[in-house]
Amino acid sequence: MKKKIITVLLIITLGVATTAISYLVCTKSKGIQSMLLSTTKTPEKDISRSDIKDIVNSYYSQKLKDTKISFSSDRFSDSYTMYETGCMYDIDSLTNEAVKLSKDKKISTNKDKITKMITKDNVLKAKVLVKKDDFKLFTDKLSEHVNKKVKKPSVSFANNKVHLSGGEDGYSLNSDALYQNLSDAVKNDNTNLNVKIPIDTLAGSVSEDIQNKMSVLGTYTTTLTSLNANRTNNIKLFLNKLNGSLILPNETFSCDKSAGRRELADGYKPAPAFAESKVQDAVAGGICQGVSTLYNAVLFADLKVVERAPHMFVVSYAPIGRDATIASGSIDFKFKNNKKYPIIVQCYVSNKTVSASIWGVNEEPNKKIEISVEQLGPRSSKTYKKTLIDNKVVKTELISTDTYKTPS
Repeated sequence: MKKKIITVLLIITLGVATTAISYLVCTKSKGIQSMLLSTTKTPEKDISRSDIKDIVNSYYSQKLKDTKISFSSDRFSDSYTMYETGCMYDIDSLTNEAVKLSKDKKISTNKDKITKMITKDNVLKAKVLVKKDDFKLFTDKLSEHVNKKVKKPSVSFANNKVHLSGGEDGYSLNSDALYQNLSDAVKNDNTNLNVKIPIDTLAGSVSEDIQNKMSVLGTYTTTLTSLNANRTNNIKLFLNKLNGSLILPNETFSCDKSAGRRELADGYKPAPAFAESKVQDAVAGGICQGVSTLYNAVLFADLKVVERAPHMFVVSYAPIGRDATIASGSIDFKFKNNKKYPIIVQCYVSNKTVSASIWGVNEEPNKKIEISVEQLGPRSSKTYKKTLIDNKVVKTELISTDTYKTPS
């Protein structure tokens, strides 16, 4: 009996022990499995190029609209968004960089991480560019606030001197310098952006000292070979429009534009002129004698001729190759002030002659200009300009080769 009890107890003990061991083994197995699961990395889904470009576009498009740039000068100050100034971000380059990073197996990336790198961590940054076409639109708008036209002084001549009164300086936005200033400011993509507006001052007033130094730089006179009253009237009207014109340094002067409309209503009359390969009466006929006279004065003043055309036929009042013509809206005589100081046009009709002079500051008193013509035939020529310093020729230039028609 005693043996049976002991046997039963042993069986029970063995059963309990087996159950306990089984439980422990099972529990440990589950723990290991749990640990394995917790340390196993869940594969992350690759982010597509399209997704990355959407992230970049969304972020930087908004940034262009939100980021303000302060522009300032003594004349005008205001703020504009980057978008308004013509700035843009290099989206494609940044997208390529982000795509390359997303494919790097050494770095764990997903959409959230790429987004954070672009929008918060600044690990990935787009370069700022300034689009020239859009920048031009911006500067046109800015110029309306900055620019001011020069008010030229009034001009009069008396006692063989020129007299100037009044005049106000003008201002002009220097768009090239502004482009550089803006490009430098946005290069580092800072949030606090300040750009100086570069403004050029255009001198309108002429100092008394400069006035006192003004003398005739070049002059020329032609004879009124025809005393046709209408023709003389036309030349006088035309030259009165040009007389006293003040031309600033680097400014180009247009005879056609400065003289304005030339019709019967403006006081011009029919007079002989070249038209349709013959001589016939035309309103404002004869004014080209004034243009030719001025052309020669410009040559002797050593100004830059921008546009000049010879007549159809050889004229009687100027040497062959030294004439100039104009026609409303189609043919012009233009020249540029290539001097350091303003120049002034003086032109008039007096005592059966037409005279033109260019006044200015003689910066090179030892310089002299000579004009010569090589006649190649009855109706063709080459015109040369010689520059002399201390009476020695230092330069010879061919200024025109001209061919004229035979009148029908």
